[in-house]
Amino acid sequence: MSFRWPEIKLSGRPKRQPEDSIELRAWVLAAVLVGEAAVLTSGYFGAVTGVLVPFLTIVAFVVSHHRRRERNILIKVMLAFGALAALAMFFREVLSSLYDTRVPLARLFLWVQVIHAFDLPARKDLSYSLISALILAAVGAVLTTSLWYGIFVLAFLMCAMGAMAQMNLSEARQRAGLQASRSRGLVLGTIVPSFFAVVAVGLVCFSLLPQRQAMNLTMMPTSAFRNVAENFTGGVQNPYYRPPGGDPFAGPPQAILPDSYHGFLPYMDLRSRGRLSDEVVMKVRSEETVPYRGVVFDDYNGKGWEISTGEDAQTLTTDSMRFDTFTATNTELELGPSREVAQVFRVEKDSSNIIFGAYRPETVFFPTSNIKIDPYGSLRAPYQIPEGSAYSVISHVPNASPEQLRSASTAYPEEMAERYTQLPPTGLERTSELAGRLTEGTTNPYDAVLRMNEYLKTTYPYDLSIPPQYEEMDAVEYFLFEQ
Repeated sequence: MSFRWPEIKLSGRPKRQPEDSIELRAWVLAAVLVGEAAVLTSGYFGAVTGVLVPFLTIVAFVVSHHRRRERNILIKVMLAFGALAALAMFFREVLSSLYDTRVPLARLFLWVQVIHAFDLPARKDLSYSLISALILAAVGAVLTTSLWYGIFVLAFLMCAMGAMAQMNLSEARQRAGLQASRSRGLVLGTIVPSFFAVVAVGLVCFSLLPQRQAMNLTMMPTSAFRNVAENFTGGVQNPYYRPPGGDPFAGPPQAILPDSYHGFLPYMDLRSRGRLSDEVVMKVRSEETVPYRGVVFDDYNGKGWEISTGEDAQTLTTDSMRFDTFTATNTELELGPSREVAQVFRVEKDSSNIIFGAYRPETVFFPTSNIKIDPYGSLRAPYQIPEGSAYSVISHVPNASPEQLRSASTAYPEEMAERYTQLPPTGLERTSELAGRLTEGTTNPYDAVLRMNEYLKTTYPYDLSIPPQYEEMDAVEYFLFEQ
């Protein structure tokens, strides 16, 4: 007597009809590849990921088309394990970058898109992939720092419009009971005119909408961690200028190199003249437009500025790439009202060890275990910052109003007055006389500074072609009266 297992039939919705249109799949694949390229070209992913993700996506679309009528149980099981592996990789990466989860999330989404592409039998599955491509394009907009991203927007718009046109055409064929066939004239007759119409309307709307000058920053990105020993000096290191090996002002004016500003040094020669190149060296995202400070000079010697404290700086250490500068004991105290401003810096070219940030930096996210801070709140990295590095700074920017500045006390402590008002004993007679005339009638330092500032702006046009100063006289006197 033979035994047979009973057949169990589960009630449910009928199996979706497979999508046979190769043109539809090609348009969706193109949109997905554009979305992936928008993310992969942001600079946060390596070459292996940049090649593997689009290659596997193409393979996945080919496989899903050839097996669109199969149940693909084994493939689905393998895809489930692949999704778990991607999730595990995400958790491992996000634990090492708690202050910026954008890149781990983007990496997870890239691999989920690849995994999903292996099982796209029906039109609805392809529509999900098209939505995923839109999300990838949006992620690319978050990560990018280049206006070239606009090319990806236009390319995705073209591919998405082609995919949606093919979806409508495929649905119409299905209702009419027709087989999938090549749609002649659809690109030139419908997609291209619609593309230019949408672009034109979008440009008009964009020009009419008010544009913000800054952005809201919620993530604090940093590049890959670099472990460096603590015993480094707190001085400024610039790879483009060799240390002078003595008094930098003893000889002729310093030559200015076009690839690096001559003020990113322990001194600044005011006799120097020159023109910098137009090469982009750093890009900044900030919640508002503020000056980004790097070096503070406090000692004027008649030829330029120096840092009187030399390499004196306090070391800040951390295990999480987050540095809180309020733990430093030798810096200036915060006085008066302030507002919080977040900034993200991305280095486009090898630079000095200066960590930039608006005054006053309170929290620094930098990819190392120790940095240094000098008495004026200027920050130094333990190494010359290489191209591709990223770091973030949260500053408490002074927010005093003009009325508060006008009413501020001028009873300065003796040590502060001595530090900030010291001048060479001779050589500034004409400058002192001019300053007295300009500030005559003012009752507070704020109005005096405004009056001198206005005089300089209206009297001395900005000019990079003037020659260096070779005369032996005070640099300020030479600029004001002899240049």
